[in-house]
Amino acid sequence: MATAATNNLDITLGQVLMVTIPATLTGVLIAATWSLKRGKELNDDPEFLERMKDPQFKAQLIDTSEASTGEAGIKESQTAKRGLTVFLLGILTVICVAMFGKDLGLLPDGVSTSTALQFLMLSVGAIILLTTNVDPKKIVNTNVFIAGMSAVIIIFGIAWMSDTIIAYNKPYIISLVEDVVKSHPWTFAIAMYVSSVFLKSQAAVLTIMLPLGFALGIPAEVLIGVLPACYAYYFFPFYPSDLAAITFDRSGTTKIGKYILNHSFLIPGFIGVITATAIGYAISTGVLPIWLWAIAVTGLAFAVNSYMNRMSSETLKLA
Repeated sequence: MATAATNNLDITLGQVLMVTIPATLTGVLIAATWSLKRGKELNDDPEFLERMKDPQFKAQLIDTSEASTGEAGIKESQTAKRGLTVFLLGILTVICVAMFGKDLGLLPDGVSTSTALQFLMLSVGAIILLTTNVDPKKIVNTNVFIAGMSAVIIIFGIAWMSDTIIAYNKPYIISLVEDVVKSHPWTFAIAMYVSSVFLKSQAAVLTIMLPLGFALGIPAEVLIGVLPACYAYYFFPFYPSDLAAITFDRSGTTKIGKYILNHSFLIPGFIGVITATAIGYAISTGVLPIWLWAIAVTGLAFAVNSYMNRMSSETLKLA
């Protein structure tokens, strides 16, 4: 929004979400649909069936943990609900402030929306700590926190470096790609995708690339439509969420291949991003009416859900 305002464009968060939410939802559903039919079913997979002969491997497929009972269980449940409630209210507050903060005069003079949202999110985190009585020492020692803080430092450094290089060489970069981008504006999505492969942050990509897009004279509706192309975390499978997904898959079928890039996330990632970018571009430029998208995606969602329920039942029977 700040970039749009700098370029004298009246673009609201609501308008952006009207494009990005349908686009990314469609991309996720299409990628999930492809993933459901990827490879052999578990009951026909020789590698998985061989692993099932190991009693220890078979046992870990079934969650045998028992929930806490008595007063301890009630207390844990109440604490979890309290923390989740504050978290959800925080998300709603962030959305409302981002969409209506300036119009309703919620932001003090001189305070940008991005700065206000950062303080707001930090405040929500502090409220969760205070209302749930979580020990902060335990948080800083968790793998999620350590990975997250490491990613923040790494991304900040890469983004700062990239922004400096692009800002200094912007006239030269514009002269190289101006003719191509003006003839085929959608090609800017490729540049955003390639940048994201190395920056590992959508925010960093947009902060660096959107000003360049405006400088190239790309229409705002095109830039909004290709926003999903700023996601390429999965290209190199070293991001914490990728590694976590491999760990969470107790069947052992999600993995990194021998040649690194032949990993489980590459093809579904390509499918998701390409689909989301195409749908976003079509909606933003008016080629695809939103009502037609809603009908199509509802049918797809029901089909995917039915298939997943059936597969879950078959997996439990096998275990």
